[in-house]
Amino acid sequence: MSESAVKARRRTPAEILDSNARRKTGSAVPDKSGDTARTGGTFQPTSLKLPRALKAQIDAIARTEGVSPHAYMVSTLGTAAARALLRAQFSQDAHDAGRQMTEAGRGYELGEVREYFAKLATFRSGQSGKPKKPQLTKVV
Repeated sequence: MSESAVKARRRTPAEILDSNARRKTGSAVPDKSGDTARTGGTFQPTSLKLPRALKAQIDAIARTEGVSPHAYMVSTLGTAAARALLRAQFSQDAHDAGRQMTEAGRGYELGEVREYFAKLATFRSGQSGKPKKPQLTKVV
């Protein structure tokens, strides 16, 4: 798979959540505010039994954010689901890149990559010149 093909298939967390939710349940995942009107989705009723201390924390945080405890929990769960999907996509992308590198027989030495990014950080902070990119080498 070419680099442009890999980039072309990347989606935002909201797109991933929405398409996965639609595929599994036929409805959309609520956005950060808990609103599904934008996507025409519906809520699926559920029940959570929370420890008192956790419920008290949720209530306090929701109050400070000016939302209901329900809206806060929906938002928090949506964020956690989006992060899990991003982690899964990152893992898949890394696996695909490793496979592509093995198939091509060329890659970058890890030590050179680490050194490049360390130098790049100092360059971006204005403390050094632009570093040379690492060279592709034969993968053994």
